[in-house]
Amino acid sequence: MGAVTVAGEQAAGTSLQAALRGLASLELLPSAQRHLAEETADKLTGTGLYVAVIGEFKRGKTTLINALLGADLLPTGVLPVTAVPALVRFGKSPRATLRLFDGAEIAIDIGDLEGYLTEQANPGNRKGVREAIIEYPAPVLASGLILVDTPGTGSVHHHNTQATVDFLPRVDVALLVLSVDAPLADSEARLLKDVARTAARIAVCLNKVDRLAPSEIQEAVDFVRPRVVALSSSSDVTVFAVSARNGDEDSGLAALTAWLRNDVATAQTTLSSQRGVRVAMTLLSLVDAMLQLEAAAAAKPAQEAATARAAFTAAQAALAAAVDDESTLLLAACRRATDTVIDPRATALRESLPTLLLAAKDEAWPDIYMAAAISWRREVGEALIATMRGPVDRHTERVQELATRFVAEVGQAFGVTLPSAFDVSPRLDVEAVRVDLSDDPGALAMGVRQLQTRAPGTLGRRWRERARQERAIEDADRLAGRLRYATLRSVDRTARAWIREAEESSRGLSESLAGAVTRAEAAAERHEATMVESDVLARVESVRQSFLGG
Repeated sequence: MGAVTVAGEQAAGTSLQAALRGLASLELLPSAQRHLAEETADKLTGTGLYVAVIGEFKRGKTTLINALLGADLLPTGVLPVTAVPALVRFGKSPRATLRLFDGAEIAIDIGDLEGYLTEQANPGNRKGVREAIIEYPAPVLASGLILVDTPGTGSVHHHNTQATVDFLPRVDVALLVLSVDAPLADSEARLLKDVARTAARIAVCLNKVDRLAPSEIQEAVDFVRPRVVALSSSSDVTVFAVSARNGDEDSGLAALTAWLRNDVATAQTTLSSQRGVRVAMTLLSLVDAMLQLEAAAAAKPAQEAATARAAFTAAQAALAAAVDDESTLLLAACRRATDTVIDPRATALRESLPTLLLAAKDEAWPDIYMAAAISWRREVGEALIATMRGPVDRHTERVQELATRFVAEVGQAFGVTLPSAFDVSPRLDVEAVRVDLSDDPGALAMGVRQLQTRAPGTLGRRWRERARQERAIEDADRLAGRLRYATLRSVDRTARAWIREAEESSRGLSESLAGAVTRAEAAAERHEATMVESDVLARVESVRQSFLGG
């Protein structure tokens, strides 16, 4: 591509902005896509560039943002903390606003953020916060950058992971935070691939470098860089080695800050345009499909239209049934995981725990229960993830295949070739299958205190030993049963969330195309113009021309 003048770039940006707003005004698009188009258009006016800090839980994302801001603005802690996305932009004085899922906005004191942003103070996001908008006078934000703190993925709190997944389509620049001593796990690689679909630029922060020697840090950087380049399909990837907790000049934060100020901030117009083109192209493909289908449906004589509608209805039903079948297969895979992962480990725990209990003092039993529960959560969670990864990937691929076939069948029914480039596959997070334990295993130790009675003599000692053995067996059985139940409940809850996501994604596509057919039928009955014959087509062509001109 040849050189682009500043005036030419501004003109292209204005055209793209108008096109995106035109797409956002199209009622035929689902509301989520219209909101995305509007937000992307806003960024072309210089309202800010989203630099989202993403990654697994406990990688130091929030600590890194606080270090960049030069203040402990966002809450941090030992446990997974961030539960709600927080958008930090420049403001002359600190202030915070909460955007709720019901559309309301409320102002809060900057010191009250913890009560809304953290899992501990707002468990399960029961307060209904969609995101927090925070203003702060940090120099790194002065150029218009907006730092976004996202909940960590892969924790026991599935809703946190989902909040981050939902935010990914809005990311302009992604800053993936990895731990330098365990860089780029499979789950982090998948997160990187997901955000690379639409983000204009990606960088990686290898955090906690204070734990390694310089040679080891370089080895980690050399390991990560080519893999990130391959996963993101981009050669423009920068890797920073940082220590978010140590804000001195050797912590690597200076280099990261300079990159944000000099490379990212100065390229806001270009990055916003690149991002805008990607978003608009995705939406345009869906709009094209709907408009082509509407035109084809409107052009058919009544009898042929009725036949096509019947074929469309049959294709809709087939899609719904096929997705339902895939859901059944996924549930079956979860049941197999019960047989191969959960039940054998529950049996092993029942058999091994009594020996551990009997070898310890009575007062140590609660700690042993807790250690067994923690070990179970880690071991069984990892085994479930490994077992379910294949079925989940196949489920995602099959839903995409079914949707693509549905689009082709609908086009064939109405005699038109519809575009199928848009991705309707559900975003399923296999890490969400981790076990969430709500019971306190230490509560099982209540019966142990009953053994403290001092019955005298040999008979008393034998009684205490026999009672102790019986209690150890009973408690091991009770703990194994509780852990098994909690795990089954977690797997079932996660699987149903996956299924709901798949059904919603396929149903959204189906309903969008159905709307096109219905509009054509209604226009024919009223002898009115279709959307294809109105200014909608002109707005769509405006989008297309902005791409050709760029």
